[in-house]
Amino acid sequence: MSMAERMKRLGAVKVDEADRTSRAAAPAAAKTAVGGNMILSAHLNSANQKIAELERQLSDGPALDVSLDELVEIPGRRRKLTQTEYEELRANLAKYPLTTPITVVRRGPAQFEVLSGHNRVAAYRDLGRTTIPACVLQIEDGLIEYAAFFSNLLSPTLSDFEKYWGFRALQAQSGVSQAELAKAAGISAQHVTRIMKFDDLPEEAKAILADRPERLGSAAAEQLIEAGRRHPERITEAIRALVADPAMTQAQAVSMVREKPQRVVNEPLVVRRGKKKFCEISVRGNVIGLKLGPDVTDAEQWAKRLHEFIAESVKAE
Repeated sequence: MSMAERMKRLGAVKVDEADRTSRAAAPAAAKTAVGGNMILSAHLNSANQKIAELERQLSDGPALDVSLDELVEIPGRRRKLTQTEYEELRANLAKYPLTTPITVVRRGPAQFEVLSGHNRVAAYRDLGRTTIPACVLQIEDGLIEYAAFFSNLLSPTLSDFEKYWGFRALQAQSGVSQAELAKAAGISAQHVTRIMKFDDLPEEAKAILADRPERLGSAAAEQLIEAGRRHPERITEAIRALVADPAMTQAQAVSMVREKPQRVVNEPLVVRRGKKKFCEISVRGNVIGLKLGPDVTDAEQWAKRLHEFIAESVKAE
């Protein structure tokens, strides 16, 4: 099955009808599907339009109160938030009701796999809540990873590094090309190519970056890779410093890796008269310096002789 076919099928995901009536506490809702070509649509011009469409479609479906104990979370799906971002989310949910339900798929009579909303789930757990509003979707097993990834991809705060991990997982699972990934994600092929440049980072560097993926964008990653081709260990150290120091910029990290041009200092040429130093000749770039010894008193005469020597040498060329 091609990526386009997979995404068309993913776009036709429907709310689980069984859950529509399985819980008496669930409010009645309009029978609306998570619309065709919602996640992948060649007619959507931006990720923001996709987000708005996703939220609208999900809001039309039934939101059920699912027990937190019934939720199953797959490692690697949770979107990374900074500590500040997570604390702001938790504070918001402590004060206001959840406006966007999490999305899940049914895994058994009392078990649901989380597709999106992992941070909302974590915040609810921290707040001591026992249930959370959820929209239960009915998706083929082979499309669940696509749904989970593209659901998070719609978030404007998803970092380039997290997109890289998602694209890499989808490629490993399906063998699709970068061009197909770009079409599916609704971004340019050039952008996907740049995001996949993260693959060229040293493995240790990627492991460090996984803790703070928002610290390095794809453009800076590409610059780091280019600058550190001969010294990949410098890339790792730069990323380690970038992750550890919130005040450090990506440009500073790139500067750490770039090789500084070595300043070549030539030893001066020494002319002696007997045992005494008569003069010292030094070269710095295109500048030739002449320093006469302390016992030399006829500097002007030597300047004229040098002038004559250079002029004659130029004529002879």
